[in-house]
Amino acid sequence: MRIPVWDEVALTVSDLTRDRSSWLAHWRELGEYTAPRRGRFLGQGDHNDGRKRNEKILNSNPIAYLNTVAAGLADGLTPRRKRWFRLIVPDPELAADGAVQRWLYVLEDRMWQVLQRSNLYNAFGLMYQDLPRFGTACMVIDEDPEAVCHAHVIPPGSYALGNDARGRVRYFYREFQMTVAQMVEQFGLGALSQQVQQLAREKKWNTWRPIFHLIAPNTFDGAGAEDLPLLPYVSLTWEAGNPERKFARASGYRVFPVIAPRWQVEGEDVYGGCPGMDALGDIKMLQLMERDKLELIALLNKPPMGAPISLRSQPRSLMPGTWTFYDSTQEHRAAPLFQSSGSLQEMGAEIRAVEARIKTILKADMFTVLTGSERQITAFEAERLIQEGLQQVGPTVERLMTEMLDPTIDRVFDIMDWYNLVPPPPEILQGRPLRVEYVSNLANYYRRQEVGDTQLWLSITRDLADMDPTALDVLDTEATVRGLAERYAVPPNYTRTREQVEERAAARAEREALLEGASAAKPMADAAEKLAAIDPNKASLLQRVLANAPAAQA
Repeated sequence: MRIPVWDEVALTVSDLTRDRSSWLAHWRELGEYTAPRRGRFLGQGDHNDGRKRNEKILNSNPIAYLNTVAAGLADGLTPRRKRWFRLIVPDPELAADGAVQRWLYVLEDRMWQVLQRSNLYNAFGLMYQDLPRFGTACMVIDEDPEAVCHAHVIPPGSYALGNDARGRVRYFYREFQMTVAQMVEQFGLGALSQQVQQLAREKKWNTWRPIFHLIAPNTFDGAGAEDLPLLPYVSLTWEAGNPERKFARASGYRVFPVIAPRWQVEGEDVYGGCPGMDALGDIKMLQLMERDKLELIALLNKPPMGAPISLRSQPRSLMPGTWTFYDSTQEHRAAPLFQSSGSLQEMGAEIRAVEARIKTILKADMFTVLTGSERQITAFEAERLIQEGLQQVGPTVERLMTEMLDPTIDRVFDIMDWYNLVPPPPEILQGRPLRVEYVSNLANYYRRQEVGDTQLWLSITRDLADMDPTALDVLDTEATVRGLAERYAVPPNYTRTREQVEERAAARAEREALLEGASAAKPMADAAEKLAAIDPNKASLLQRVLANAPAAQA
């Protein structure tokens, strides 16, 4: 006897939440010190909770450093003001085809317009905030009838993930809350439990209810699985504690809609580590040092005072401009009880050292240079700092391209195809794969090395050609120019197609042939003039020969 799909889903959720459980405390502490309002933990009353949450933060520089990293990632990977990706075909012959180039350019332009109209850039910004803080970021991209697509960034603590055999995130579970009005609008009154329907009849529209949501491969085969959509991924939403054991919505996706990049992953881990985790000890120490500094300032400015018992009943004041009367024959002077053995300067220097260490761990110094915020170093120092930093964050950048940007492009393309916004491809492209190439600032930094190697090879080849001109026989100029154009992400309309290049080559060869013929005819014409002066009959014969030559006719 098959178990119901409801129980299969419950087992899947149990596995996902169990694997997540050991991370929750760490994420909560990271949020308390770096993003107090970012996390969502079910049962903590986080929805619309406006209570102050930053009691543990006295020095906000770590937050500023993390914001710099987020801004650097946004500007370096997905800048809104410029195109940061291009579509190409791996086959060089197809890539040089004019129809293919025009189709790719039109498709890129349409995708660019969709990205601009949607909220994806705002979602990217939140993702870049979460990645260095919590190690993992998550968003769901859904269809939208107005903007084509719409992204929902999921707060840390409210979701659980699972990997497939290749280490890709393919299971997503979310815990969140909705009002009765939102539930009726999204799912319809008939899909909800009797309890929620009763709340709707009582007009308690703003009552909050917990909701669960699962997106997973459509491999469920329990009783009732035949009612699930026949799509690669199934999406199930239900109310928490629903006694009727029914889903408020059962839908599906052709392409996995969840984008869940990790900063770095160890082994079989589902969730990622990050610089925020590495710097958490220093961040906590910085807050303690800042509190100690404030206490020291208070003690130095208003130290605890001691005075003889004889002054207990005497009027006394330490306020400016006041008088305290005492007998000058006795020692009645009040004195501070606290004497500092250190100085604010020394404590300030220690705090600055910890701040500098945190900034380095978070990679904020490199992103400060990338975003142009650092003005106190030379261009050589900036380039060296960038190169050193890129060597450290290189694996993370490549992971973000694979786990964040690639699936985002795939999902947007799938939604555009669903809305019939993808132009019909040329027949020559039928069944051929496309590839995404990133041309953002960070991607171009890594591409510089490859271009630099090519330029060095061309320079050496030129020097060798000075000694032996046959060295140039090895150089394929057209292939080199096209390769450099691709590496520099030159727009396709800046270069000629292979057909146009062949036409220009044929026209050039024809002109050269005509010029060569004209050059050969000129000495013969001069000779005819000389013969005419000697023997008119011979001259007329030569002139008749020249008259029949093609070059002469031209």
